[in-house]
Amino acid sequence: RDGGKDIIATIKNSITSFLVYIECKRYLPDNKIGVEIIRKVSGVHYIKKPSKSIIVTTSFFTKDAIEESRTLENQLDLKDYNNIKEWLDRY
Repeated sequence: RDGGKDIIATIKNSITSFLVYIECKRYLPDNKIGVEIIRKVSGVHYIKKPSKSIIVTTSFFTKDAIEESRTLENQLDLKDYNNIKEWLDRY
């Protein structure tokens, strides 16, 4: 009921700023993210027009979901459990 975005962020640098929508999914590792969520976030991205959309999950993405995300290749990023572990190690 959050409209396809859990976090709305602005990333600024010395040249410009970017509006980013982040959809978070807290799932168990064996409950993978499928194409339905990719399509939902893609639809929100198309309607609301942020610079970038990101789906972050404590789980993983199905092969079909990864394929579907390529329709927004430079506009949609997928971040899974392994990415979260990398972030925690880095920060």
